Amino acid sequence: MTPVTTTEFHKLKKRGIISEMAVQETAIWNMTQYMNLRGHQDCDRILLTRDIRQNAPYDILGYAVTGLFHRGFTIEVKSAKNGGRYRTFFAELVQIGSLSYSEYLLHPPTYMVYVDIETDIHFWYDGQIFVDAVKAHWADRVYNWRGTAAGVRFDITSDEFGFMWAVNQSRSSMDIFSTRQDEIQMMMQVDKPTPSHKKCDGLPDLTSLDVV
Repeated sequence: MTPVTTTEFHKLKKRGIISEMAVQETAIWNMTQYMNLRGHQDCDRILLTRDIRQNAPYDILGYAVTGLFHRGFTIEVKSAKNGGRYRTFFAELVQIGSLSYSEYLLHPPTYMVYVDIETDIHFWYDGQIFVDAVKAHWADRVYNWRGTAAGVRFDITSDEFGFMWAVNQSRSSMDIFSTRQDEIQMMMQVDKPTPSHKKCDGLPDLTSLDVV
């Protein structure tokens, strides 16, 4: 297993924060994406916020608004370095260091979004379908290149994994970084709790060390 250094950890965290901001912006500013969400949620308008609990098991909280009524939904964001070179993404099942399940498996989001940071394209999936498919492919799990996580590789536009649509990011990650630096730096200082989930419905009990 190749350890993640402090510098690398901070780079990954910053990349994740920028990806979350990109999804939030694009979902509102990209008219195609906005209409996709409105249609899927069957509502008059969409609101999104990243002002959530520090221990929330998702990255973005959304509201589908119709008249005086609103309905909440959640979005989990994953960053991927694909660039169109590969036909698959990696979905994490188990974090090897803590031998624990990824939190999205216990709390399926309404939507799972993969941000290809090389092409600035966002790939949206139905969260519950995605989680069910990841669990169903437990037997096909592989390690990521660092050996820090076990998970499954899936075709980017797989119906089985709930693929819904792909949209172009509203503005570049560099633009987001340059205009929201203060917000990014503030979020970099927030230490989110890292729960260790040994049990997950439909998957083996990780208290047994020979499971993974």
